[in-house]
Amino acid sequence: MRARWLGFVVIAACAGPTVVPPEGIEITSPGDHVTNGRVVLAVEPADAYALLRDYANWPAVFPDVLRVSVTSQHGEDALVTLIGPDDHHDNLHFHNRPESHTIWFEDTGGVAEVELEITLDPGPKPGTTLARGRIHADVHGPASLVVSDAKIRNMSTAKLVSDLGAMRSYFAKTAQLRPAGS
Repeated sequence: MRARWLGFVVIAACAGPTVVPPEGIEITSPGDHVTNGRVVLAVEPADAYALLRDYANWPAVFPDVLRVSVTSQHGEDALVTLIGPDDHHDNLHFHNRPESHTIWFEDTGGVAEVELEITLDPGPKPGTTLARGRIHADVHGPASLVVSDAKIRNMSTAKLVSDLGAMRSYFAKTAQLRPAGS
């Protein structure tokens, strides 16, 4: 019995602390390797999409993005490097879908298969957007022996909470700056 509890404690420790989303951000994990989140933004879907598809705006929206380098862009396809704290680089391939106001990208480096999409649908009230985030993350090869599914899910949850929260804060601030009736 003691050995079973010890094993459980070791496994739980590998997952890291559980992320609890703040009020207004919903997170679900419907299946293996997938984490979904949603939040209401104070902006029209088309306006949110236009701002987010211009990668130069990302440092203003997402605090963990300090700089952006666009390597190539052809229509809705782009190769983009996001540069964060400690000179961390995320090399991403974007394939956005304007007809559904969806920002989609995959990480092109590292040992994990990671895809993230943000779909921007009309919200519950005029002038709002229901932002739906989805992360698919899976680790392959030797790294999969030391990184648990629980750790991956926890990291995906933390990323969605951070990004959805950052978007909500950004658009709430810009809504306050807009003149009444616009």
